[in-house]
This record gives sequence, C-alpha cells and structure tokens, in this order.
Amino acid sequence: MNASKSPSLNYPLYVQEIQALYLKALKMTPGLASSTPSPLAALTPPEGWAVTAPRVLIVPPHPDDECLMGGYALRMRQEWGATVAVLPFSYGSALARRDERKQELENALSILGFDLAGKPQHERLTLDEAFDALVQFGPQVVITPHADDGHPTHIETHHVIRECLVRYFKTHVQEKILWVQSEFWRDMKGPNVLIPYSADHVATLGQALMAHHGEITRNPYHLRLPAWLMDQVRKGSELVAGFGSGFGSSSAQIPFGQVYHQAVIDAHTTLF
Repeated sequence: MNASKSPSLNYPLYVQEIQALYLKALKMTPGLASSTPSPLAALTPPEGWAVTAPRVLIVPPHPDDECLMGGYALRMRQEWGATVAVLPFSYGSALARRDERKQELENALSILGFDLAGKPQHERLTLDEAFDALVQFGPQVVITPHADDGHPTHIETHHVIRECLVRYFKTHVQEKILWVQSEFWRDMKGPNVLIPYSADHVATLGQALMAHHGEITRNPYHLRLPAWLMDQVRKGSELVAGFGSGFGSSSAQIPFGQVYHQAVIDAHTTLF
C-alpha cells in the first residue's frame, strides 16, 4: 500500500476500544461487575482556593508536553470556564526542528482550546522571559513538572518557574496561586490529587498529541497515552487516598486519570 494513502488513525475510536476491552474484562472479575465507567465527579477546588473562571498557565518543557500534563487544565476549561495558556519552555535542541515544532504546537493548541502565552527567544526561556510572561498573563493556576521529573529540561522548567513565583509574590502579596505539578519521566513523591478523565478527554489529549508529528514518529507517545493514564489511576487510587483505603476498588470504574500534586501558595509560602 502506498504510504501516502494509508488510513489515518481514528483516535477517539482507538480510546473507546481500549476502554471497552478494559470494561469487558472488569465485568468478568468477581466483585467488579460493572460494565460502564463511573460518571466523573465535578472538579472540586482545593481548600483555601476558590476562583471563578481562573487563568491557567501551563509551562511545558517541550512542545507535546502540554498534551501529557494538560488534562487537568482541559477539565478546568470545560467545567470552570478557565482560560488556559501555554508558555513553552523550550522548542528543543534540534535547530532544524524548531520552526516545525512551533507549528505543531499551534496545531495542538487549536485542538485543546488553549492559547499560546509566549515563546523562548533563545534555546529556552530565560528567567526574565519566563517572569515577564507570568506577570503579563497573571495566572491563578500554574502547571509545571515536579522538581525531580527525570529529564534535565523538565527539572530546569520546574526550578525556573519556582524562582519566577518567588519573584511574583514579592509584588503580588495579596494573590494566591494554585501550583499544580505533574509527572512523566519520573514518579513524583506524594501526589495528592487524582483527576479522572473520560474517554472523550483522553481522545482530545491524544488527538492534540498526534499534531506533534515529529515526536510521535520518534516515539509513539499517542499510542501509549491511554495505557499510561490507566496506570496513573492504578497508582493514584492508592497513593492519594492511602493504601488499603478502599478507594482502589471503587476506582475500578474509572478507566483513565492522572495524578498531580497541587498546593495553594502565596507570599507567605516558603518555596526554597
């Protein structure tokens, strides 16, 4: 078959079939007889933070990471009317790919319904560039990788944005920000929230991820995404509520989700 005429992947169907296979097996397991996923509970703001239609800033280390860390923001946009913007920390070290990756990012954001907040002028955002973008956007939610996320650029992204937040609160002493940290290359310590996703959420994230053609050709992240989000529920169902709490069994009807660590921070929070 001519590769140019090969059929494209129907990603929503791909996710639905994975979910259906899981639910079929679930029905065959004694004590776990439901064959339908649990309805998703509405997002609940953490204690001490309540903002209507928040402004959410995602800082992905590279284009494509906004799809891998942005599911929580996708639900915020849909349920809270949030405005979500993406500030890419880097377009990668391959100079020949940068313009292409910029266009791939714009295509992905159009699928997610997110905006582009800014872009690095050099290989990666400088501290001043990141701080200026943070001040200009004025977020109530900031989403970054956690401090030990395994990849050097992920770790650098975390530390640069943490320094920006320290600066930010020196002049925004009355404000509070919900800082949400994600994981990908290495598990975080102490995730404290599990955000369930519907098959539609996963399909949206996966379709956006498919816009990053160069990256999924190198490594098919989009094909592994549903399985990873299923394993996130396996882990989060026990780590978030506590081992042996019973949430593990009640989460069986939640096929997909993602763990994060979230904390409400302000000028009185010690970040270093």
